[in-house]
Amino acid sequence: MIISGLYGFIVGLGLILRGAFYAVSGNYEYHWTARGWGITELVLGVVLVCAGFCLLLGMLWARIVGIVAAAFNAISAFMFLPRAPVSSIVLVALNLFIIWAIVHYHHRSLLV
Repeated sequence: MIISGLYGFIVGLGLILRGAFYAVSGNYEYHWTARGWGITELVLGVVLVCAGFCLLLGMLWARIVGIVAAAFNAISAFMFLPRAPVSSIVLVALNLFIIWAIVHYHHRSLLV
């Protein structure tokens, strides 16, 4: 989750600073500016990184926030598909794996 968040943060910074680098091919339904996408990716990246570190500390709320943030990040990556197809597909798969891993995690106590 931390890696996905860092990637989103870097992409967000890239979109804000150099939005013309990501060219849109063809006519697509979602017409956001590069700056709007950048802010969205930046915020989701920060939330994922913070939730990832808190998840490593064992906080329960971080599991809930991580699942919700990873779902929104997967949707955002899917909507980013025309600008960066390969990395968007990889990011959607990574976020789905993150959700699966958080949901199926069972804490094992040392006293068992």
